[in-house]
Amino acid sequence: MFCDRAKVNKFQPSVADILSFLTELHDSGLGYSAVNTAKSAISSFLSIADPNRAHFGSHVLIKRFMKGIFEIKPSLPRYNCTWSIEKVLKFLKSLAPLTKLSLLQLSRKLVTLLALSTGQRAQTLHMLDIRNIESCETHLKLRIGDLLKTSKPNSHLPELFISQYIVDLDLCVVRTYLFYVEKTVNLRQDSRLFIKTQKPYSWVSRQTLSHWIKDTLKQAGIDMSCFSPHSTRSASCSAAASSNVPIDTILRTAGWKRDNVFRKFYNRPVSNDDSFSRTILSKAGDN
Repeated sequence: MFCDRAKVNKFQPSVADILSFLTELHDSGLGYSAVNTAKSAISSFLSIADPNRAHFGSHVLIKRFMKGIFEIKPSLPRYNCTWSIEKVLKFLKSLAPLTKLSLLQLSRKLVTLLALSTGQRAQTLHMLDIRNIESCETHLKLRIGDLLKTSKPNSHLPELFISQYIVDLDLCVVRTYLFYVEKTVNLRQDSRLFIKTQKPYSWVSRQTLSHWIKDTLKQAGIDMSCFSPHSTRSASCSAAASSNVPIDTILRTAGWKRDNVFRKFYNRPVSNDDSFSRTILSKAGDN
């Protein structure tokens, strides 16, 4: 049953009514972004009782109110800086040989290597399924068969390609993946890539993957009181950008929204472009 827009618009709240409602949202603990979203939602179906017929969002009092909310609880990036990935890569390199690692150590190494070399969210890594991964000694092709945070009609994360990193096999994602799958083949209960490290060896939760990444970063010397596991995304993308990886490659690999725009105008291949992961892994040798 659809709402009759004409009937809804018969109710014209005053500016004071709107400000009172937005103030309640702010007082309940919401920040600028949430209050601004509520303001935009209201303006989409309500008009205000204003003799000057001012547009809802452009009314001087509402603009001043929103500016005040921003100054009290600004909507700013969580981090003003990021950590250097060299330290983490050197720690991951020290987790060798693979045959000497426990299943927990191996799991942490693989998920952190994947997070850094693809710039993906924990949600994406959590959805990895070995049925959708093409693997051999020379490369991996990762496909996501489930809906993600950024999935939309006719828009989904493209295939991720990672080639063998022969420069340093202790940091090779392909080699670590193949060893992990071989070690867990008789333990796993389904086809999801990451499984629990103790019985029952079922599919791990997204929160578990985040904990694994967090523990790895902490062991590598990253101050986790300032950063979250999600910071691998900004750290790897920043490192790729500073090494002159094309911005369209970064957006495409990390799966940001403007990836579609770049693919439309540049039409570059996706499946065999591993410059992102290769650049990230090479940071281990930087001084």
